Amino acid sequence: MDSKSQSNLKRRYTQLVDQLSRTGAVLPGTITERRIIGQASQKQVDRKKYGPYYQWTRKVNGKTVTVNLSEAQVDLFQKAIDNNRKIEQILSEMKQISIQRLENETQNVKRRRL
Repeated sequence: MDSKSQSNLKRRYTQLVDQLSRTGAVLPGTITERRIIGQASQKQVDRKKYGPYYQWTRKVNGKTVTVNLSEAQVDLFQKAIDNNRKIEQILSEMKQISIQRLENETQNVKRRRL
């Protein structure tokens, strides 16, 4: 790989680091809007309607944890979840760039076919 390509990789990596540094709160999981609580009675029409209410769901030690959120919390939590997804994408790209750079900068290393 030529020095211009290496320079571009370094520049992109620096941009990604900068994006990470400007990221706010980070949360894993998803938010779901619910409107009906409880089991259906004999007649579907008799189901009680509630809400909307919101649930934040995530995995903790392999188990699903659900927390009810107020309407005021939803936007803040959703932004943090979006930030988490953005960070995961940034880290994925950083890993790919790191692999390219290290493979190109390392000499006399035999590459194995995957």
